[in-house]
Amino acid sequence: MKNWLYNSNVIITGSSSGIGFELTKILIEEFGCSVLGFSRNEERLKKQKLALKENSSKFSYFVGDVSKLEDWQKLKEFLNDKEFNLIINNAGTMLPFLRAQNISILEAKRVFETNFFSILYCFNVLSDYFSKKKNGGIINIASASALCSVPGQSIYSASKSAVTSYSKILQSENRNLFIGTYPLGFTLTNIFFSKDNEKAVFDQKSMRIIKHFCTSALKMARKIINSIKKKKPYKVLGNDAKLLRFLGKVAPVQSSKIIGLLFKSVNLSCFDDLNKVEKKSKDS
Repeated sequence: MKNWLYNSNVIITGSSSGIGFELTKILIEEFGCSVLGFSRNEERLKKQKLALKENSSKFSYFVGDVSKLEDWQKLKEFLNDKEFNLIINNAGTMLPFLRAQNISILEAKRVFETNFFSILYCFNVLSDYFSKKKNGGIINIASASALCSVPGQSIYSASKSAVTSYSKILQSENRNLFIGTYPLGFTLTNIFFSKDNEKAVFDQKSMRIIKHFCTSALKMARKIINSIKKKKPYKVLGNDAKLLRFLGKVAPVQSSKIIGLLFKSVNLSCFDDLNKVEKKSKDS
C-alpha cells in the first residue's frame, strides 16, 4: 500500500533554490506529486521548470512574495478550483552574523515578515482550504537556532522561535489538520547569500568550514520528506540540530556563550562583527 504522500498536490514556498528545489525534485520524481512553486523570482521559477526536464509538466508556479498578506490572498483565489492538499512553508531569510545592536529595525522587520509572518498569513488565509482536503496539511520549516540561540543571529533565532511556538499551538488547536514543525540544523543553501545577507563576508576559508559542517540541501530535503511521510508533528532534523537542542536544555544561558567562543576560535571573516565588538568592549 502506497504512502499517503504519493500523488499529492503540494505547494512549496521558496521552491526555486536550496531545500525547496530539492523537495520539488524528490516529490515529483519519486512520489509522483504535482508541485506548485510559490516564489517572488519568476526567472528562477522558469529555470526550475526547465531543470525538471521530462517532469516539467508536473511543476507549475505562482509568482508572489510570502512576506505580503495580499499575495497569500491572491494565492487563495488562484487555488479556488484546484486540489492541493499540502503546503511546505520553506521560504526563509537571514542577516549576516551581527551583534544585535548593529541590526536595524527595518532589517529585523524584514526577517520576521519572511520567516514568521508568512506562516501566520498562510494559516489565516489557507487553513480552511487545507482542512477540507483529504490528507490536508501545513508543514512549517523551523530552525535549530530556535532551540539554542546562535550568537550573531538574534533576529533569525527569534523569528524561528516564533515559528516553533506558533506551530505547536496550531497543532494543539487544530486536530483535523496535520501541522508539522521541523527545526533544521545548518544546511548549505542560498540563505547564506540572500538579499538580506548580501553584506556577509564569506571568504574561501569561511566557505570551506560552512560546507564541512552544513548538511546538503538534498540530504535535508530527504529528512523532511521522511518526516512528512510518517506524519511526524515535530522532528528535529540534523545531528547538529540535536546537539543544539541538547545544549539549549542543559545550559540555556551558557550554551550561546559556548557557541560564541567556538565562532571566535575558528577566526572566520563572517564572524568579524562579533569579534570586533567584543574586543572593543574589552579595551574600553
